[in-house]
Amino acid sequence: MSGDFQVERDYIKALEINVINPLKILNKIKGGHFIYISSASVYKNKLFPDEEESGFHTSLYGSQKYAAEGLLKVLANKRGIKFTALRFPRIYGPFMQRNPVADFLIAMRNKKDEVNLYDDFSAKYEYIFSYDASEYIIKIMEKGIEGIYNTGSGQIKSVQEIKEIFDKITGKKFNINFIKKRKGVDAINSKKIQKNLKIEFTDFEEGLRKILKEEGVI
Repeated sequence: MSGDFQVERDYIKALEINVINPLKILNKIKGGHFIYISSASVYKNKLFPDEEESGFHTSLYGSQKYAAEGLLKVLANKRGIKFTALRFPRIYGPFMQRNPVADFLIAMRNKKDEVNLYDDFSAKYEYIFSYDASEYIIKIMEKGIEGIYNTGSGQIKSVQEIKEIFDKITGKKFNINFIKKRKGVDAINSKKIQKNLKIEFTDFEEGLRKILKEEGVI
């Protein structure tokens, strides 16, 4: 369960999904390599934090992910299992349901020209295409890399830019209904992992075109 809005609606259920269930899975594993998908929400500092700047803070979701990282690392060490936690920025990909990119996709799936947005046009976030996130995981498994890493793409887009790209690709002019107008900027420093891995990141617009084609909405 991701995002503070969903976590605040049912904190106990979110705790089970984000912390308890991963611990149950790890507890059943004998040997091997456990990779936990964490989040850049573990950072209070939203501007290019490195891995050492994480901790408990005002984000309930981020704090749950941070707690899970620590507990999983301890349990993995006790059981002799390799452990890696990957802190991704916002992931966008086919059939996803949550983030500004998904807000446009939901409108298109429903054949609507009006998009419900929760973020102000000025809000700027780092994104990574889901295929690239998978490539991170595969390469980390292949190389047996352990530890906790920021795993970003360096591709930062404002909500305004995202709208313009959707308008360009689809030939439409989407109308916007702001449910909320959250403002902010967040992006992570992924230099640590990128010293060991070389990934050809998908261009943001190219990624959107792949999504729209795979979902069959254009």
